[in-house]
Amino acid sequence: MDMRHLRFIALTLLTPLPLFAQAAGGSDTVIFGLRAAIGFFGAIAFIVFLTGFIIYLTRLGTERRADGIKIMEKGVSVVIVVIVATGVLRWLEG
Repeated sequence: MDMRHLRFIALTLLTPLPLFAQAAGGSDTVIFGLRAAIGFFGAIAFIVFLTGFIIYLTRLGTERRADGIKIMEKGVSVVIVVIVATGVLRWLEG
């Protein structure tokens, strides 16, 4: 799975969620579900980044060190998506 697919999946899952919360009148259950989903994706992104960092450290001095960097880039891109989704959710709750 390359970075474009990962971004597409994250954006597809997170983009409509705040709109559903607004349509539901901002009920506490929907807001809780959205925050849980964003937290879940944030945790996964952190684990992906940490895995890439460990791979990077264990392969110091080898040719395959770039694999760790690519994995870290994917983790950072998902973290950025999660931060933006959190900001949009807070703005909609406003």
